[in-house]
Amino acid sequence: LTPGLSPATIATIVNEAALQCGIQGKQRVARDDLLEAIDNTQLGKKHRQRASAHASHRTAVHEAGHALAGWMLPQQKKVLKISITPRGNAMGYTQRAGAEFHEYQTNATLFSDMMTLLGGRAAEEIVLGNVSAGAMDDLQRCTDITVKQLLSFGMSPNTGLLAFSPESNQQGRSFVKYSEGTQVQVEKEAMRLVEAAYEMTLDIIRKNRDKMDGLVAELTEKKELMFEDIERLWGPRPSSPSTSELSNFLDKLTSATQPAPDQKERASSLA
Repeated sequence: LTPGLSPATIATIVNEAALQCGIQGKQRVARDDLLEAIDNTQLGKKHRQRASAHASHRTAVHEAGHALAGWMLPQQKKVLKISITPRGNAMGYTQRAGAEFHEYQTNATLFSDMMTLLGGRAAEEIVLGNVSAGAMDDLQRCTDITVKQLLSFGMSPNTGLLAFSPESNQQGRSFVKYSEGTQVQVEKEAMRLVEAAYEMTLDIIRKNRDKMDGLVAELTEKKELMFEDIERLWGPRPSSPSTSELSNFLDKLTSATQPAPDQKERASSLA
């Protein structure tokens, strides 16, 4: 449960486990104590107030949606744990393996990140028939990813290769280095990307509704599920869609919104 964590963070987790064992009068630190210490350190202490049955069920659906979207996308790290125990500011959480080494992000991997983030809202819409405000943070993170793709990473032929700082938009118009026309174009294309990611996520949930229902039932009963439980319920992860398949889809998506021939194309025709 600690891939990608720094040695200092792991030391903090071990110290937290030892401290809690000392408070409880235990002579040894067991595996369960370390698991609890990981959650306490990374997410916060358990809430004292209990969630209602209705809220717990919605949380189970939401977290199962995140997990299912990530499970069905080979680009995502494996799901290690799903919990509907409220901790910190979260009513529940889905924990995935961290990166053990640096990997470059591509338009395909960023798109799969967005799909995983949107899995919770998509599951609520399909399973419950309505959505909640619980996906606000997920939507904000999706927006941040796609705006950076367009304004900072040069990943769209429509916005070009200029790189700006999207964060400056929060400081007022006088601090923004790009034009209002560019902002409008970025917002339109960002909306198109997020909508495409959401539609593909909805499709994953619909096609795997039986997997959703089975995991939600067991998660509601047990409150926490580990990787072994998820693999038992869902079986092995698929190998499709591949990164190249997602890249081809995104190329078609962005080319469909590409503007009229620009200076680069006119220059090519003159060469």
